Amino acid sequence: MSSYEYASKSELKEAIHASYLRFDSEFKEIDESHKDTRIDEVDKTPAEMRNCPPFMRQGSNTLQV
Repeated sequence: MSSYEYASKSELKEAIHASYLRFDSEFKEIDESHKDTRIDEVDKTPAEMRNCPPFMRQGSNTLQV
């Protein structure tokens, strides 16, 4: 895993938020009927992977680091 230094707390928050948005966008095409489907190659279902802290949920514009 790469290591980065950030100039400020704000820059770190922005990087975390951008990373979350990229992660969240991967689930846009998954149909609701498949959100709880488990496959052998992955240890979590899509719903389990998207279960994240409230400050990172879709629609939240505030990160609390």
